[in-house]
Amino acid sequence: MPLPFTPDAFFDVFAAYNQRLWPFALVLWLLTAWGFSGLFLLEAGLLLWHGVVHRRLQLSRGPFFRQVLSWGLIAYALLYPAIARAEGHAFPRLPTFGVPCPTTILTIGFLLAADRSLPRLVAVIPFVWALIGGSAAFLLGVRADLMLLAAGIALAVDMIRPRPAKSNVRQTG
Repeated sequence: MPLPFTPDAFFDVFAAYNQRLWPFALVLWLLTAWGFSGLFLLEAGLLLWHGVVHRRLQLSRGPFFRQVLSWGLIAYALLYPAIARAEGHAFPRLPTFGVPCPTTILTIGFLLAADRSLPRLVAVIPFVWALIGGSAAFLLGVRADLMLLAAGIALAVDMIRPRPAKSNVRQTG
């Protein structure tokens, strides 16, 4: 099914946004499309509730591959605008920080870096956006978003893997 707009129209939106609203874009990131922003706020609430209030968001010293993958995704998300620039998208026609795709890659990176005590529910919204936003890699030619699909797959694999049994033995140190 073809999209109702072209890749040029998609990037023209970034151009108009970045030219007209800079430096107010930082504030407007919080006020973007209601449906998706509501989901991302819900995700933030889940991370706050489970991660901070219940102290279940701890960085893991898990397997080396998992550490490399998670920190690689975090670095990729932080470099996302430079990666999009290297693809040939010049400012202001490139996605910058705060838009959903790099934010989702960053979130998935942190979820994979965390120990596995967070409930699987926390991964649902980033996974769904990885599928939705990752489609831009193919439909709009945004090759930087191929990593979004890869991150979503890695998160799904991590979430369906069996979790270690919780120990009732307290460690003293």
